[in-house]
Amino acid sequence: MNNSRVEVGMMVLSVALYSFAMASVVGCHRIFILGPHSIEGRRIVWFGSSIWRYFGWSLGIGILVSLTVIPGALLLGPELFEETTSVRSMLAGAVVFLPAAYVGARLSLLLPAAAIDYMPELQIEWGWDLSKTSEWQLFFLVGLIPLATDTILDSLFTSDYIVVDIFVRIVWVYVAIAELAILSFSFDFITQQEVGENEGNAN
Repeated sequence: MNNSRVEVGMMVLSVALYSFAMASVVGCHRIFILGPHSIEGRRIVWFGSSIWRYFGWSLGIGILVSLTVIPGALLLGPELFEETTSVRSMLAGAVVFLPAAYVGARLSLLLPAAAIDYMPELQIEWGWDLSKTSEWQLFFLVGLIPLATDTILDSLFTSDYIVVDIFVRIVWVYVAIAELAILSFSFDFITQQEVGENEGNAN
């Protein structure tokens, strides 16, 4: 009975923390793109309707990215999940995860768009087309940097000590904040360019 209560309590706490984290991410996007006034005195946490759009697109993009991983993981499973880091396992990881990083980077502009309610209806095709002029820059900034960070941390810090775990988590917090800023500013830059081009064509 006590174990069930603990499990329920942990589940409720996890949902609350995830909701708070999601609201904070949406708030950061809004501040980076629209400015501090956009969160209407709510500080960094944004519990608006856009959080549901953001959650939906995060889930959808995550599923699509996962689908790109499955074929390579099935073919290169033994090399991919070797306990020791080797050149063979690193090459297998590159084959499996680089395409996923590319797809995720190409679709990543949908996330800040959802956070700021950029347009009434978002579509995957729109996000993919929007990123085509900066696909390799986005791949490096949004896809490759997190992937390289994960690879480096996994290869350098394999200890189970809690101090090492805390250090790795702190590094990921800074990387996540930097990635939020990069993605937000990239979205703002690319959409401003698109607006400028459309106005130029209209004239």
